[in-house]
Amino acid sequence: MLLTYRDGAFLFGSAANAAEAEKLARAAGLTLSTSASAARGFPVFFTRQAYAVLHLWDMADAAARDKLALLREQWEHSNLDRLPVGVVLDIPVPNGRVPLPYQRAGVWYAQSRENVLFGDAPGLGKTAESIMLANLRGCKRVLVVCPANIRLNWRREIRAWSTIPDVVVYPVLKASDGVHPFAHYVVVSYEIARDSLFEVLRGDRWDMLVIDEGHYLKTPDSGRTRALFGGGAGKYKDGGIADVAEQKVVLTGTPLPNRPRECYTLAKALDHSAIDWMSEASFRERFNPGGMDPRGFHYEYAGRLPELNARMRCNFMVRRLKEDVLKDLPPKRYELAYQEQTGAVAMALQAERMLDIDPDDMVNNGFVFDGEISTVRRMMGEAMAPGAVEHCRMVLEGGTDKLVVFAHHKAVMTTLEEGLAKFGVLRVDGSTSPKNRQAYVEVFKHDPRKRVMLGQLQAIGTGTDGLQEACDHCVFAEASWVPGENEQAVDRLHRIGQPGSVLAQFLVAQGSLAERILGRAIEKAQITNEVLDAKPIAGGVYDLR
Repeated sequence: MLLTYRDGAFLFGSAANAAEAEKLARAAGLTLSTSASAARGFPVFFTRQAYAVLHLWDMADAAARDKLALLREQWEHSNLDRLPVGVVLDIPVPNGRVPLPYQRAGVWYAQSRENVLFGDAPGLGKTAESIMLANLRGCKRVLVVCPANIRLNWRREIRAWSTIPDVVVYPVLKASDGVHPFAHYVVVSYEIARDSLFEVLRGDRWDMLVIDEGHYLKTPDSGRTRALFGGGAGKYKDGGIADVAEQKVVLTGTPLPNRPRECYTLAKALDHSAIDWMSEASFRERFNPGGMDPRGFHYEYAGRLPELNARMRCNFMVRRLKEDVLKDLPPKRYELAYQEQTGAVAMALQAERMLDIDPDDMVNNGFVFDGEISTVRRMMGEAMAPGAVEHCRMVLEGGTDKLVVFAHHKAVMTTLEEGLAKFGVLRVDGSTSPKNRQAYVEVFKHDPRKRVMLGQLQAIGTGTDGLQEACDHCVFAEASWVPGENEQAVDRLHRIGQPGSVLAQFLVAQGSLAERILGRAIEKAQITNEVLDAKPIAGGVYDLR
């Protein structure tokens, strides 16, 4: 016997491998049955909770599978890398945009749910999935709440994927901008939603509320969580912004960033029935109990994790990892990630305009970067450095395990090194010897506490091997104005030994020389790929908007 069902309960045990069966049963939170164990002569565990044993499907007999079949079907739907055989789903997308097979499957899962969590691993296109879902549902008024530093990226993605004719996207960059009454998409930061414009946003009606980087809401009593989901004794006591939305869509690659209890707020908001309407206290007691021992030390356990996985996947979460969908991804993907315009960035843009340079001239590797050009380039790098820190923090907190960050100027690298210190930074610049450089690569590969490799483009962009074994995501805090140098740097990750698809993000300011130079370089790479290799690029792989 392994897993069977009789008399209203699931029974689990094995005479052939009793120790391993007991280990699995205790991890799943099953209860020892003294009577069944005595009758069979080996430990037998039981539960009446189907979610608790769904992960034991491969060990189940016909009776158990019959009781688990409906849940198993929903669990499988949450893992699909393409639509099931025979299923046809017409997802509206703009001309020239082609959803990847797993994105179609994700939207198919979501369209049958009242609310949904897109939990795909970072870099798989959750943003596009949410916009495609809005297209499919015919949404005309959508509110997006996201970290402040990606509001302009959302505007770009909406313009790229929305099928609303002449779509109006209104990113609220400061509270005094107010809320556009007729915009199809309004994009606000968590801070603005929590503070100045809470009453205005809650006083409207939204076809869909999209919450990006949803792990920001891991604490039930924080201001940002209560602003969206209600609670407390203050201005949020009568409800949150989510109460005036027809559908809630959450995006996060890390639904539980550190411990199981941190996904309670999302589970409750998206489908409270999926966790049997548990209170926060009962949820913690079941999945994440803790307390204080007699010596005064706090302790905490994580338990019944297979059950929590099943409850989420069967009811509101679709999640695929990169290794599940690699066959759909190109070897390299490039994104322009837009940084918001601070006062320092505005001054740097003005200085760039005074140079009066044609970006086409700068694509030429023979272009000389000296004098005023070098000064302005440094000025822009330093102006964007604080935003680069925030972007990298978001990436690392959003589920990316290891990150390579490229920069050029020492002052920019110092800002990044200090701002990302808590993630463990290894810095390679012109003063790093070749021996130490390779030693740092080995540390980066093997030490889980060192999550950031910060490299000066010229020092680490060539002649470095091993990064590909630890990382598939890089961020250019300062890209080179010679595109070939950027490509060499990306190839530190895209080389033999890389098991994944490499994502390269270039941080740019709208209207900057870097935006125009990199946009044209990426477009040129796309054309080359199509002409020489006859391989058209799927929608979202090269992002020029």
